[in-house]
Parts: sequence; C-alpha cells; structure tokens
Amino acid sequence: MINFFAAQLRQAQQDGTVDPELNCDVVAAGLLALTNGLGFSVLGGQRDGASALAILTYHLDRLFTPPRRAG
Repeated sequence: MINFFAAQLRQAQQDGTVDPELNCDVVAAGLLALTNGLGFSVLGGQRDGASALAILTYHLDRLFTPPRRAG
C-alpha cells in the first residue's frame, strides 16, 4: 500500500502538483499512519467522522498546494 501511494506522489511531483523536494516514501507512510490513527480515533469515540475528514483534508490540501516561491 505504501508503495502505491508513494508512486502516486512521485507522479504528482512530475505533474508539478506536489513539492519536488518531498520524500514520497516518508510522506506516503505518514499519510497511512494518519488515516489509521484517525480511523481508530473515530472507532474509539475520540472524534466523529466529520472531524477526522477535516483533519485528513487539511493535510492533503497542504500536500497538494504548490510551495510559494520567493520573489
């Protein structure tokens, strides 16, 4: 699963929609850990699904927003 997400992130880097400086393997592992943790927090009653989705969306929006260039 991590390899699939890492490959998708590498493609996004080539397309210019993800920062080319990111380590795709590490980012993919982090996203999977985030989704696992959010899933368990929903199941455990720490947050609801909407809150978990908002957190995931926040992180994905940051990932797929091109970095601002100086100048």
